Amino acid sequence: NLRWIDQRPFYFLARLALAGSALDLGSLREDSGLINQATQLYLDVSGMVPHSWEMWNRLGEVYLQIGQPAEALGPLEKSLAITGHKPYSNTAWRLKVRAYHQLGRSQQSIADLGEAIQANPVQDELYYLRGTTYYELGNNEAAIRDLSQAIHISPRYSEALYARGIVYYELGQYRNSVEDMDQVIRLDPRHVSAYNNR
Repeated sequence: NLRWIDQRPFYFLARLALAGSALDLGSLREDSGLINQATQLYLDVSGMVPHSWEMWNRLGEVYLQIGQPAEALGPLEKSLAITGHKPYSNTAWRLKVRAYHQLGRSQQSIADLGEAIQANPVQDELYYLRGTTYYELGNNEAAIRDLSQAIHISPRYSEALYARGIVYYELGQYRNSVEDMDQVIRLDPRHVSAYNNR
């Protein structure tokens, strides 16, 4: 990959390949120098293709992978500024929720997801993310409302059904929990956790 960059110094895919290799090797060796080099390379690539929301998402994901959730927020905001509230913004939202969770700022995640839902009230993923965040905060009633809305939008959304089944269990509504697990298994017969929880 280093030779590829020598041959094509302004080709962003060469830098992207080197960044991936440096990150993998740095993680395996626990080499902070290689990890820092990889992060800088991902920053370089994002600068070379600044309108690529996928590159900003990848940079945010890398920051989360190396334990720097605060640094992940900036790139993810840039990704969301490009995608707006389109369905392909879901990856950035998922990563942003993870960053807020690692930072202990789940309430901020709830507020941001609320704004996103207002802008696009038919995105099942946004309700799912807010519902699971409510569950983590112990607000089971709000979690049920959001997860049910995600299922209303997409009746075959097995992960939302699974999550709602877990919340129903926490609330002592065992019949509802079993029904959701039944539905998950019908949709995905290989969902081991649904069998286990049922």
